[in-house]
Amino acid sequence: MRGKRTSRHPEVDEAAIATIADKATIANETDEADKADEADEADEADKATIATIADEADKATMTTEADEAAGDDPDRPLSVLVVDDEPSVVMLIIHTLSRCGYLVDSARSGAEALGKIDRNGPDILVTDIHMPEMTGMELMRAALRTRPDLLSIAITGYGDVETAVAFMKSGGFDYLQKPVNRDVLVWSVTSAAERYRMRDALRRANAALAARNRELEWEMARARELYDLVLEPALPRMAGASVNIQCLPARRIGGDVLDLLPLSKDRMLIFLADVTGHGVPAAMTANTLKTLFREVSATESEPTAICRHLNRAIHRFILPDDVISVFCGLLDLSARTLDYYLSGLPPPLICRNGETISLAPTGLPLGFFADPPMAGRRVAALAGDLLVATTDGITEAMAPDGRLFGKERLRRIVAGPQPDRHAVADAVVAAAAAFTGRPPRRPFRDDVIALALRLLDDAPVKPGDSPACDRFLGPENQRFCIQTRHIHLDAAIAFIMGRIEAAIADHMAAVGAPAGQAVGGTADQAMEKAADPAMLESLRLAFMELFTNAVEHGSLEMTPLKLDPVVFESPRYEEIFRERMSRPPHADRWVHVACRHENGCVILAVSDEGPGFSPDALPDPADAGRLAASSGRGIAIARMNVDSLNYDQGGRRATMIKRLNGL
Repeated sequence: MRGKRTSRHPEVDEAAIATIADKATIANETDEADKADEADEADEADKATIATIADEADKATMTTEADEAAGDDPDRPLSVLVVDDEPSVVMLIIHTLSRCGYLVDSARSGAEALGKIDRNGPDILVTDIHMPEMTGMELMRAALRTRPDLLSIAITGYGDVETAVAFMKSGGFDYLQKPVNRDVLVWSVTSAAERYRMRDALRRANAALAARNRELEWEMARARELYDLVLEPALPRMAGASVNIQCLPARRIGGDVLDLLPLSKDRMLIFLADVTGHGVPAAMTANTLKTLFREVSATESEPTAICRHLNRAIHRFILPDDVISVFCGLLDLSARTLDYYLSGLPPPLICRNGETISLAPTGLPLGFFADPPMAGRRVAALAGDLLVATTDGITEAMAPDGRLFGKERLRRIVAGPQPDRHAVADAVVAAAAAFTGRPPRRPFRDDVIALALRLLDDAPVKPGDSPACDRFLGPENQRFCIQTRHIHLDAAIAFIMGRIEAAIADHMAAVGAPAGQAVGGTADQAMEKAADPAMLESLRLAFMELFTNAVEHGSLEMTPLKLDPVVFESPRYEEIFRERMSRPPHADRWVHVACRHENGCVILAVSDEGPGFSPDALPDPADAGRLAASSGRGIAIARMNVDSLNYDQGGRRATMIKRLNGL
């Protein structure tokens, strides 16, 4: 029966117990010589009784039932091991504690006690201090090495305060003097039992909490995967526009939605929405909203009509206190127009030739009414225009003194000079984050999405230009899409690696930089402190080789020409290279880069839209007979500089893994 109060020793005659108790009291009141003589006599007289008790202790309630109770039942009787070389003292303690419901075992020496501690694992140790061969202090220290939760009580006939202090400092729970008073003994063991049960309850609670946290972490990881799959926007890959997106949920998942849906090579739907709240509830509504948008936009492209359909659907199941603010736009590059519906979100801004145009709201947020009046508007969308749209996590970012970031600050940043075409979204998010004064890793109390969309002109790409690429930046990942015609290799590699290295610095600062390194200050200082320059140089070199291969051998299909030494060493090779960089079909192909941080590693993938190849068919460039050949050398260099490099998708996608130092 679980939890049964029982003893490890059989009941003994009460008169015999009283006699033994009297012997113990007398022995402790005499001088040291008399005490030794009477102990010897007691040892001879009670040897048979002690042997019987020891045998019964090994056979009786040390059963499977007791073992099961010790394993799982928090209300089980606690076990006590008594260690003393005086049998009379042992008998007194056994009798007293057994009557209180403890499971009591005994040992006559430290060596015997250690064996029982290893086998049976008592909860409380009651030990004499002064014993031959091994003292009680030595026994406790040895026991604590294997049983750190063991509670130890010392008993001794010597009034040695220094020994008591040393015992307590070494991990002891209490210290009693002989002759042992029964009430004091019971009080001391009861106090130790209460301490043990409190520790056990705390351990169980911590174990349950840790298990629940692991379960929640798993659930949130799965939710994050679904969030990335469903809510993370696909980059549009439109030849006449480039986008820069930052998506920062206030928690691991959020309720802001962005979708960029190309309808043709010249037309694209933009859908930006903000669901009330953040976390799992908001993400669930956002997931439903984006799914509905995809379904409606399959047959409808006019923004106001799309929002009317969404409103009717959302109104039926939205919670009473939920609000959905939305910006839905149809960008037509051939007509140079933007048709839009706007409700509840901060007005998007268009920067054109030094002028900043604020888009006017056109209706109510979704879900309030079943069929409210809804109207749209049209504005011009010209080459060189910059469209910036954000959710209210930016404008409602709050400073420590309660001030809001506001629309005017947003306007000033958007209208200000920017070092390159991708800096606006970064500058908006960075300024709002700094304004809050909160920790850099979690600067916003609300979900944030910032979109910067630039309409490209026909100016050729020059060395030093930032690439006209699409970019997405999330909490743990970022993606780039660059059309080959817009690539200048040195500038593109520097641009992408600069963003990746900055993200690595942020990631290492958040999850734990190398020991002794404090991350803070400017971005350059953070990078210098958080990441080993040699590690970054290796990653940079490997990426340069893979990105160059994606352009030259993937998009441009220069491999056959490069293998021909006559063509490769002639001016004709450069001419063909430049022609393919600017003409279809080679110039229309895209190069994709994806980077994420996971388990202390950076995982970087480069893919192209070329014909592909078989990596296994490449000859070894280190072969003595191929030292002059050029093929395979870049892949070999990349492999040397990362921890892992694999190809898939028919050789069109290379994925490399590099461990981050200190994580």
